[in-house]
Amino acid sequence: MAFNKKITLFGENLIITPLVLLVALAVILRIPSLFEPYWYGDEGIYLTLGEGVRQGLVLYRDIFDHKPPAIYLVSALAGSLFWFKFILLVWHAATVVLFWKLARILFDKKDKAVILASSIFTILTTIPLLEGNIANSELFMAGPTIAAFLLVFSVKTPTVKRIFLAGILFSLAVSFKVPAIWDMAALLAFWGITSLWKWKKILKVVGHSFVLLSGFLLPILAMGAYYWLRGAFPEFLEATFAQNLTYIAQWGGPGVTGGIENQLQQGLLFRGQVLGILLVGIIALKKFFDKNTLLASVWTIFAIFAMLLSGRPYPHYIIQAIVPLSLLVAILITGRERYRFLTVPFLLIFFASLVFYKFYYFPIFSYYQNFLSFATGQKNQEEYFRSFDHRVPKTYKLADIITSKTSPQDKIFIWGTEPELYALARRVPPGRYVTSFHISGFDGRGETLKDLQENPPKYIILIQDESRPFPELKPFLQKNYLYLETIDNAEIWKLVNPGLLRSLLL
Repeated sequence: MAFNKKITLFGENLIITPLVLLVALAVILRIPSLFEPYWYGDEGIYLTLGEGVRQGLVLYRDIFDHKPPAIYLVSALAGSLFWFKFILLVWHAATVVLFWKLARILFDKKDKAVILASSIFTILTTIPLLEGNIANSELFMAGPTIAAFLLVFSVKTPTVKRIFLAGILFSLAVSFKVPAIWDMAALLAFWGITSLWKWKKILKVVGHSFVLLSGFLLPILAMGAYYWLRGAFPEFLEATFAQNLTYIAQWGGPGVTGGIENQLQQGLLFRGQVLGILLVGIIALKKFFDKNTLLASVWTIFAIFAMLLSGRPYPHYIIQAIVPLSLLVAILITGRERYRFLTVPFLLIFFASLVFYKFYYFPIFSYYQNFLSFATGQKNQEEYFRSFDHRVPKTYKLADIITSKTSPQDKIFIWGTEPELYALARRVPPGRYVTSFHISGFDGRGETLKDLQENPPKYIILIQDESRPFPELKPFLQKNYLYLETIDNAEIWKLVNPGLLRSLLL
């Protein structure tokens, strides 16, 4: 590339390329995330389920969340928040390299377009604006998704082997989070649109699609077989697929009301209709697109649909759309006049979606300023931790108590939505559910009470401001546990011998 620069370091000649600089930038921008406390709920859930896996529990049957297994297996491998973030740092650096290679192929090695697209992707998936600092599934699934596109487009005519491997990579992406399936759907739609009215090409696309789907289904069938052998297949199927529909329906988006069926009809089906209309429009105007603009446009509308799947305004959902949007923006700025402005409607749809669904975002400069204050000693650890969430010091105090008074094999139970306490203490609940949201959202009160009765945890933490109802819990506590103290708004109860409890009360 024209931008390469040779430097001498320790007597060795090194070539500094834009890609090297982008990877270095991604690593440097992500360093503060390695020093974050246990504060973010999703990371707490992942690490708690990961701890359950480390203790021999079977996902979904013994400990529950409603995502596919890959994110929990990565967190199990990590074992702590630092190593979880470090794995993401390395994974994301590799993802930046993969995106660069894909951009090089699509833009035919045009320096400005490749650097622009890769810079947009690197920065927006790293900084905290869209929760790039958090170890969420969207960041992990971007790597295998990009690698799948790279396998298909790195040669003029992809072989059966390449397409099959691409299907496996799409399956790996879906094993982190189900919406990744819409990236594969974008590739299938692109193939379909480019083959329209060309019968020989249609037959070829049908064959390629069959091979791609075969590669995609193979790991999923293997996962299903594993959980079937472990006696957890119904729970696996329900958690990763059926209960995701319930999760989607619980928030249909602005102006959506009614029960689950009505939520789905008004929310998800409406967005599906918009996707269909956009596809019809692209097909009608196909002759005006070049290959790159067509691919980026089709991929973008499918990614937007995936981003809006639940109608929730969480910033990390946007990350899935950043991959094709980075390509789209590069086309708009550096592309040929004939094609570049075809990207504008799709970019407008993206920004309109952010406004309509009221996506929020996180500050950038204060995040790095906060870290520099901590790193230079201007803030102590408690001040730094509290800056993320006022509850963090309480979480660490409670974790110290739990770890000092229990063994790693002891169970605890937290009634509230503070899974980061489980994760920090490296303890797991006696039943499947990790948060009050899980228990209430998936009708698990009866099951949880039964688990508490049959396998009473050594300590129960009751978060006083938890608004979700669990009326059966207080009588159970008063009958079987002794109240010890309250730290901030967290009541600590200890399991005692029933005879001892009766003697204390008399």
